[in-house]
Amino acid sequence: MEVLPAMAERVKFWIQELKDPSSDGVIWSIGVMNDPKEIEILVEALTDEDPSVRAAVAWALGETRSPCAVDHLIEALKDENERVRKCAAWGLAYTCDTRAAGPLIRALDDESWQVRFAAAESLGKIREAGVVDHLIKTLKDEDQTVRMGATWSLGEIGDPKAVDSLVQLLNDGYSGCRIVAAEALEKLGWHESRRSRAAKFLKKIR
Repeated sequence: MEVLPAMAERVKFWIQELKDPSSDGVIWSIGVMNDPKEIEILVEALTDEDPSVRAAVAWALGETRSPCAVDHLIEALKDENERVRKCAAWGLAYTCDTRAAGPLIRALDDESWQVRFAAAESLGKIREAGVVDHLIKTLKDEDQTVRMGATWSLGEIGDPKAVDSLVQLLNDGYSGCRIVAAEALEKLGWHESRRSRAAKFLKKIR
């Protein structure tokens, strides 16, 4: 009994289903695949002419958490479509593979705030210490959502060198950034005096 043709047909069927807007849940079915042959077939769909398919496949590849998917997701960060790049960044977060750190750092300069946000948060999930300086720089991004993503990641990584920049963010004009900065500072164990300024801030807004 030859399994590969049946496997190929199943994956191709799922990919075709992704082109149907009503096909909710298909991406999750694809994401649970872990057979290298299935993943290989899925990777081919990253070149599909439909950007919605490429985006869904990028996300699903990340869901597989397969090391084999990492290089392909890194390449997808260069896709001409913003949604595909965003999903590739999120997909890399699921892999938790440090090979993605450099490409995600470069994605922090993407023209799309959605891609920059995905890259910023994904770096926090990968938790590579060498990305801290780049995330600190991103705290000055023009988009508040991107700033929040970088702030959250700095709290997750836990490098004390981020403290001064996070303290400055407590004065950010956007309340969401101030809240996430306070939470990040608490994770870092920062305190201004006997009682943490961050803790006081959180107590006031909760």
